[in-house]
Amino acid sequence: GMGGVGKTTLVRKVYDDAAVRLRFSTRVWMTVSNSFKLYELLRTMIRRLTADVNKQPPQGLEAMDADEMKEFVHKFPQNSTYIVVLDDIWNPTAWEAIRYAFPRSGTSGFIIITTRFQSIGCAASTESNGYLYNMQPLPQEESKTLFYRKAFLGGSCPSYLEQIANIVLKRCEGLPLALKV
Repeated sequence: GMGGVGKTTLVRKVYDDAAVRLRFSTRVWMTVSNSFKLYELLRTMIRRLTADVNKQPPQGLEAMDADEMKEFVHKFPQNSTYIVVLDDIWNPTAWEAIRYAFPRSGTSGFIIITTRFQSIGCAASTESNGYLYNMQPLPQEESKTLFYRKAFLGGSCPSYLEQIANIVLKRCEGLPLALKV
């Protein structure tokens, strides 16, 4: 879904949920973004995976090449339940570069990605028999409720501001981030 529609917020709610915390022994959140660097991403992921289970990163991590780091990530979760969030993947190359690091079957783990680009979401969900959820902007009434709650004390718009509020609502196009800011 488009920027500001609430992808990261929704996934963060799931990731932080008490039931999810109990269900998964290892939880890692990675922000990938437009300027991702594969080596930094993999090193950070290894540090977070090992820290989450109170282990030290492997010796020589800084000297490992990308394939060695992918192999470590691939083998790491075999005996644990895990959830890894890859937030804000912009580039198909980013997904291509890291997807093979994760076990494909026989594990009790989940990979969740957020992206603005449907092609990346489709590729990720198709190859893993996963689920693709396309976030949509809020309907008009929900937009109005959110905006009024954020903009006006008590959640109701004074009549003399309704015309301006409607202009703002129209320009925000149902995007929660725009409505809240």
